[in-house]
Amino acid sequence: MSARSAPLVLALFAGSALAQTFPERPVRVIVPFPPGGLVDTYARTLQPEVARALGQQAIIENYAGAGATIGEALVARAAPDGYTVLLAGDAITSNPHLYKGLPYDVFRDLAPVSLLARVPMTLVVPAGLPVGTLQEFVAYTRSSAGSSR
Repeated sequence: MSARSAPLVLALFAGSALAQTFPERPVRVIVPFPPGGLVDTYARTLQPEVARALGQQAIIENYAGAGATIGEALVARAAPDGYTVLLAGDAITSNPHLYKGLPYDVFRDLAPVSLLARVPMTLVVPAGLPVGTLQEFVAYTRSSAGSSR
C-alpha cells in the first residue's frame, strides 16, 4: 500500500465504524414522578414493547420531586444522543408558567416525539355542594369568593 492510498483506506474503515446501529446500549426512560403513579404505570406498561422495538433494554428511572422539574431538568441536560428520554405528564406544559428560573427551557431544551395517551380527568365535588355542571361550579365559586362557606 502506498503512502498516498493509506488515507483512503483509513477513511473507508472509519466510515464503517461510524455506521453503528442505534441503540448500542440501554435507553434510559426518565419518569419525573414516583413509582406507582399514572406516568410510571404507563412507562412500565410500555417498557417491554419499547425494548422489543429497539432491540435493547429500556430502563425506567424515577426522578420525582419539584413538580416534575427534577426529571425534566435531567433530560434537558442529557446529551442529545437518543439514550435519555422523558415520559412527561401534563406538568411539562404548566411548569414554565408556575416556576420562575427553571434551569432549562422546555421549548428550547426538549423536543416532543409522540403523544402516548390522553387521560380523561373528572371534576368531583362533595355531594352536598349545590352544583351539577362545570358552569354551575364556576358560578358558585365566583359568587362565594372570599367567603368561608
